[in-house]
Amino acid sequence: MPEKKITISIDEAQLADLQHAFPELAADRCAAGIANFAMAEMISLLAGKKRYLSLSHQYIEWLEKLNADLLPEVEFTPRRLMNQFNFPPGSASYISRVLRDRQNVVIMARSWKSLVNKFEEVKKSHDLLPQNQRRDESGKLWSITLTKRENRLLDILLEEFEASELAKPFDKRESINLPELSEIRMDYVKIKYKMTVIEKLIPLMKAHLEV
Repeated sequence: MPEKKITISIDEAQLADLQHAFPELAADRCAAGIANFAMAEMISLLAGKKRYLSLSHQYIEWLEKLNADLLPEVEFTPRRLMNQFNFPPGSASYISRVLRDRQNVVIMARSWKSLVNKFEEVKKSHDLLPQNQRRDESGKLWSITLTKRENRLLDILLEEFEASELAKPFDKRESINLPELSEIRMDYVKIKYKMTVIEKLIPLMKAHLEV
C-alpha cells in the first residue's frame, strides 16, 4: 500500500525524556522511531486489531517491540528499566525476567559468545599457573560473574546435557553439578565451579555458537 508522510512536533522537554530513555540514539532517530511505534499501536487499538490483557502485558509487549526496533543489541535489564524508563524495582525485575525468557536473536547470540569468553578467560588464568600450583589447586572453586541472561543460558545448557545423558545406558552416563552461587544481584550473579567442570562446559557452549 502507498505510504503517506506526516510531520509531528515535539517539545524540548519531551525530547529530553526520550533521550534519557534511549541515550544511545540520536535525537531525530529516537523521536522518529517512537512516533512510528506510537502511531502503529494506536491505529491497531482503534481498529480493534490488538488488545492487551493487563498493563503488565502491555508494558512487556511495548518494551519487547521497542527493544527489537530501536536497540536490538541492548539488554533491557532491571537497572535500565528503573534508571532510564522509571519503572519501580518490582515491576522492573518482573518485566526484565519475562523479556529475558523471550527469544531476542541478536542478544541471545551475543550472550552465548560472552558466556564462552568468560569461561575461557577463567581457564586461561588457570593455565598460566605453574604446573605444581595447578595440581595443588585442583579442588579450587573458580569464580565467574554472569549477567542474568548468561546465567539462564547456562541453566539451559545444563538441562540439555542432562537430557542427552539420560538417553544413554546407565553405566555410560556422566554428570555436571550445578554451580555454587556465591552472590545474586539485580543484574548479575556470581557462580563458582571447579576447573574440571569449566573445561567440560566450554565445548558444549561453543556448540551453540555454531547453530
